[in-house]
Amino acid sequence: MRNIVFLILLSIHLSFAGDLVVVANKNSSLSNLTKKDVVDIFLKKRLFINETKIVAVNLPASNHIRANFEKNFLKMEPDELADYWTEKHYYGVTPPIIQQSTDGLKAFIKHVDGAIGYIDRDKVDSDLKIVYQNTK
Repeated sequence: MRNIVFLILLSIHLSFAGDLVVVANKNSSLSNLTKKDVVDIFLKKRLFINETKIVAVNLPASNHIRANFEKNFLKMEPDELADYWTEKHYYGVTPPIIQQSTDGLKAFIKHVDGAIGYIDRDKVDSDLKIVYQNTK
């Protein structure tokens, strides 16, 4: 019985976990990004938009929000992404910086011009603006 309850709660949690948005500082010139923009930014294929230097911010690899982002936005599994960054390393390209928590990510974005990250929609506050939402 406990297993059934656990599975039900897990499925409810996962259904809400898909409601991620990409955010920037409310004063940022970034707005209305496309999915391609988001993918290119987080794979470091695009470093500027409208003369604004972009600073992509990740959560730790162990974070379920990051796993959801990589699967549903980047369409990559962890091993594929690890291989991608290993290859890019030889060209001097490093992965996005990491903040240890959603609160840390939000604080960084609020204080760094051009910073962009992903969070659950319900964590967006008045200091942030949504620049992309996945329509699946």
